[in-house]
Amino acid sequence: SAVCGIPVTDKSWAFVSLGTWCVFGTETDSPVLDENILKYDITNEGISPKRSFLAKNTTGLWVIQQCMQKWRSSIDMDLSYADIDNLYPQAQCFNAFIDMDDPVFASPQTDMPLVIFDYCKERGFDIKDDIKDISRCIYESIILNIRHYIELLSTFSKKDFMKLYLFGGGANNKLFCQWLSDALLIPVIISNPESASIGNMLMQLIADNEASN
Repeated sequence: SAVCGIPVTDKSWAFVSLGTWCVFGTETDSPVLDENILKYDITNEGISPKRSFLAKNTTGLWVIQQCMQKWRSSIDMDLSYADIDNLYPQAQCFNAFIDMDDPVFASPQTDMPLVIFDYCKERGFDIKDDIKDISRCIYESIILNIRHYIELLSTFSKKDFMKLYLFGGGANNKLFCQWLSDALLIPVIISNPESASIGNMLMQLIADNEASN
């Protein structure tokens, strides 16, 4: 439904739904029958009317949500995401990265900031165990992960993406959206947060012959 609700008519686009989990995708006329997609756990999924989309699911904002729980309980109960948005741009860029596909980051952790700190230290990254460094590491890692899979989707769908539609909680972070556009070298368009409801409504209108397509 959310894909049906994206306001686009051409085919040179991809989408990212970034919430607790992250879903990447692009619409295709038919399933992509390439066994190489299995290496990346990319799937073909059905979409109305009688089309398909390539999809990939990964960990999304779950990691920063887990960190927020720890920071609120141990540092400041009133800490907000707006506070984090003011802090992480102060950290050094491209200083440390985590693999968003590592199962450790998809699992509940009592101290996710420490898990990230130890993970980065073991790999030789110079990172501080503070809010701004950990947060920037997370956001930059998500962006690089999105770029990785968007490039794979482009390869498997044989499409050159000219724009990316973004919806979900991640769309509320303006700096993150700009960094993502910079990383992909294409415009990032914030889609309607009610895209799923709109897509659902459109399909009901089509089923009732109130809309043609």
